[in-house]
Amino acid sequence: MPDVYRELGLEPGMRVRAKWRGTVLEGVVMPRHAFSGEKTVILKLDSGYNVGIDAEEAEFEILPGRVSLPEHAAPEPEPRGLPRVSLLGTGGTIASYVDYRTGGVVPVTTPGELLQIAPEIGEIADLEVDLLFSVFSEEMKPEHWARIAKAAYEKLKGGSSGVVVLHGTDTMSFTSAALSFMIKDPAGPVVLTGSQRSSDRPSSDAFENLLFSTMTALSDLGEVVVVMHSSTSDGEGSIIRGTRVRKMHSSRRDAFVSIDVPPIGRVTRDGVEFLSPHRPRGGDMELLNEFRDRACLLYFYPGMEGERVLRFAEGCEALIIAGTGLGHVNRGVREAVRALTRDGVFVGVTTQCIWGTVNLNVYASGRELLLAGATPLGDMLPEVAYVKATWALARAGDLEEMRRIMTSNLAGEISEGRDFRAYLGWRP
Repeated sequence: MPDVYRELGLEPGMRVRAKWRGTVLEGVVMPRHAFSGEKTVILKLDSGYNVGIDAEEAEFEILPGRVSLPEHAAPEPEPRGLPRVSLLGTGGTIASYVDYRTGGVVPVTTPGELLQIAPEIGEIADLEVDLLFSVFSEEMKPEHWARIAKAAYEKLKGGSSGVVVLHGTDTMSFTSAALSFMIKDPAGPVVLTGSQRSSDRPSSDAFENLLFSTMTALSDLGEVVVVMHSSTSDGEGSIIRGTRVRKMHSSRRDAFVSIDVPPIGRVTRDGVEFLSPHRPRGGDMELLNEFRDRACLLYFYPGMEGERVLRFAEGCEALIIAGTGLGHVNRGVREAVRALTRDGVFVGVTTQCIWGTVNLNVYASGRELLLAGATPLGDMLPEVAYVKATWALARAGDLEEMRRIMTSNLAGEISEGRDFRAYLGWRP
């Protein structure tokens, strides 16, 4: 692979001026790392922020005032006979650390680098780090979910006390749902965590999320969960079942909330406290990571035309519709549902409301949707229903079997009852 720095005559530590996309930027050339784009030049601006510049779109001028970047490598910890926790990197803000040679943020690839973020983890567990891939969470696909599930399963089979998956926050709830279906009866905790703010910011939540996730990975838990801050302040994290979690804010540290059911527990520096029933670690674990990527998710809106739904659903073998209120859609969409189910497509109905459940028996439009062949999915979250459908399509032989799987509560995705306090978000 050609080295873009060599082609441009650039070296780490040089000060340069870059003309890029109508903007003039000045900064210090940063070292490239294993996950830098092939044509990307990394600059640390005088503001302290790093920026990646496409070399094919920029002109560079070398300036006086070269900066010395001393060599430094994170020391690798010696095993101490502590319980082993496996960390699987997939990308995202949390799977990075500040490289103090440069002040830049680079991906974590070794336990030593991880301990630069959260050194206290080394006091409670022996770590192993595997970087499965490095993608933005919006680029995740079902094949990524299957790879993560297989790796987590193998780590637990291999004797790890628990697994922590480092993941971007935007689609973490999709991945947590997928792992909940793909790993049946986990032998230990499978914990997904991320960070809303990068580790080079004073307000970063990366340190505590890593610490609390590792503590949860050592607990008596046999489920897939998400662990993130439970408030905007430090000191406590929420342990949320992987099929009941939703990101409720774009940037707050307490963005992740348990929907319709209480969190499984809370975790502080004093330990893990369980707040509701959970599956304990142990038992016969099974890997079920096959999927069929022929499911679609559609949010109904007023004025939606049935023909548009049919065009959207072309090639789909399962369509999840997030209806309004109790699961309602208009007459045109109901007719489209009738046509789809007649052709053997599974149509499941969820609600766009954050809290509450679908009930198609209350109003005439709901009953007509039932007669059209739609299947109500209770209080299953729309994104969870979509993920479950991709998984269920790989094991259902016909439409009736698909309905049976989708309406069965397999991983806590369907709640039997809801508490009036649920709309508060179940903060611990």
